[in-house]
Amino acid sequence: MSSIDRDIIGSMADAFYTLDDKEKAIALLQKLACNVNDKIIDGYEKARAMAFALYLLSKYLGQEQRYDESLVACNEGIEISEANQAYGLLPDLNFNKAYILYHMGQHDEAHEFLYRAYFGAVMQETKI
Repeated sequence: MSSIDRDIIGSMADAFYTLDDKEKAIALLQKLACNVNDKIIDGYEKARAMAFALYLLSKYLGQEQRYDESLVACNEGIEISEANQAYGLLPDLNFNKAYILYHMGQHDEAHEFLYRAYFGAVMQETKI
């Protein structure tokens, strides 16, 4: 599965979600994450692909107020990104986690992940 394939699947999920077929969008992203997990061996490439799938999945689950499931997706995405030094979507995953934690009433921890998201994005922008 190429990065173009993943982008197409991500766009399809976005279209399903936007057109109010939210469960279909979530199921598609769950299948994408399983497919990436089963079929990609390279750690860095797998981490990048998983982060992409899990970022979108956590975003949509969070918007559907399925916070526990969304938090699991964020944690998995953050863990695999950090373990394989694939930091591209780490700020986005940290932002999603902050959003979820805030809505779960864990405001102090949410602020911590919001700062991580911000400083991660600043570092990527300045390429430190």
